[in-house]
Amino acid sequence: MEWKNIYRGFFMGISDLIPGVSGGTIAFILGIYDDLLASISGFFSRHWKKHIGFLLPLAIGIGAALLSLSRVIEYLLKYHHAPTQYFFIGLIVGVLPFISKQADVKNNFRIGHFLLLLIVGVALASTAFIKPSDMEPITTLTPLNTLGLFLAGWAGSMAMLLPGISGSFILLLLGVYSTAIGALSNLNVPIIVVIGAGVIVGFIVSSKAISYLLAHYTHVTFASIIGLILGSVFVVYPGLPESGTPFVMSVIALIMGLLVATMFSSTEKK
Repeated sequence: MEWKNIYRGFFMGISDLIPGVSGGTIAFILGIYDDLLASISGFFSRHWKKHIGFLLPLAIGIGAALLSLSRVIEYLLKYHHAPTQYFFIGLIVGVLPFISKQADVKNNFRIGHFLLLLIVGVALASTAFIKPSDMEPITTLTPLNTLGLFLAGWAGSMAMLLPGISGSFILLLLGVYSTAIGALSNLNVPIIVVIGAGVIVGFIVSSKAISYLLAHYTHVTFASIIGLILGSVFVVYPGLPESGTPFVMSVIALIMGLLVATMFSSTEKK
């Protein structure tokens, strides 16, 4: 068992609670993105046993974060929104040098790759202008909303594995973010199970697709990933904070995010 995956999963779980922040980006920061894709894809094959040691501690960490911190994240986003978002901007920006080095941008990228990077980044950044209206939280299942929540979990999990795209933001766009957070906060097991089933199916499909693209279209995929990460900065950006304490807190949070990303990237490379 790779028990240190518990803390890795915990950080991924925290990020998945924040609309605009991607668990895939955190996986890149922690240096486990390729292993994550391979393990999720391999777990649903006849060689599933050898992937349990990687995935089980990771799942424990993610689950612990989702269950223990959903209320904390709700509080931070409500009362300390700007500093919280700036911390995650620091994380996102801090991972770019690590990914650029991994992709060997200097030697492998051509004009077409930079153009693709720009197009993908602008496309994702444009979603910052979408103002989704979250629907009233669902607390009781019906056949229709059960199907809707399952499909929303599917869509959200596919986004979770892509660096730069937030699964929570997808849930927000689909109008079910408050339902998901409410279910976690209040331990509404039926709704958690329905959304969780969609998440699992989404993980299976997207892990295989992303692994294939990285293996066969490596530089194009890396260009798209870097574009997604750059674009996500604009999605997370909460605007300039007010002067005084909010501004100071936001600057400190941004620096902390940069330091945490750099620290984890350096540690995991070793």
